[in-house]
Amino acid sequence: MKRPKGFSLIELLVVLSIIALLLGLLLPALGAAKESGRAVVCLSNLRTIGQAVVMYAGDNDGQFPISTHTVHGPSVWLVSLQSYGVTSGSRKCPSDPDEDRPASYATNDYMEPDFTGSTSPYPVFTRWSQVPSASLVVYSSHVRGPGFLDHLHARLNNWTMPDQIFDALAVNTHRGAANYLFVDGHAKSIAWKQIATSFSEDHNFFNPSRVP
Repeated sequence: MKRPKGFSLIELLVVLSIIALLLGLLLPALGAAKESGRAVVCLSNLRTIGQAVVMYAGDNDGQFPISTHTVHGPSVWLVSLQSYGVTSGSRKCPSDPDEDRPASYATNDYMEPDFTGSTSPYPVFTRWSQVPSASLVVYSSHVRGPGFLDHLHARLNNWTMPDQIFDALAVNTHRGAANYLFVDGHAKSIAWKQIATSFSEDHNFFNPSRVP
């Protein structure tokens, strides 16, 4: 007796099961690869901003651009950097869930003029040359949560605990890590675990007075 042409129901079910299994294995890998690509773009954005800040300081007696922490209006510091190559695209992290806000990155208020109401006993550093160990001090990173905020309150709220960083920054944006821009213009990815276990008042890479 000749066997009917085509697949039997059991054979079709086996094939479908194999396809489902392969998709289950491939989709997480594809998702991870896509997020890795977004993390690279974010890091490139911060490097572009870092280079612009250094050039801005060179043209403005060493001063950092100011944010809405100091003056009211649109994102002053990022607008100030437009002529130095910072575009609307380089202001946004591609992993930012808030599609409506104009920028993802916020500046460190230790690099702005003194602000009434600060709880920090440490001084401000408004000029690039004033910052000791510029390669160790964070200048900017991806702010957490919805809505627009172009500056961090590291000094105003006297950050001394890891939880304060966790509440303010998107520390897990890129698979358990985030990208950070440093005062000297370089940017790198740092895992949240590393920050959570090393950050303290005496090991504070947001406060130029207390860098490790």
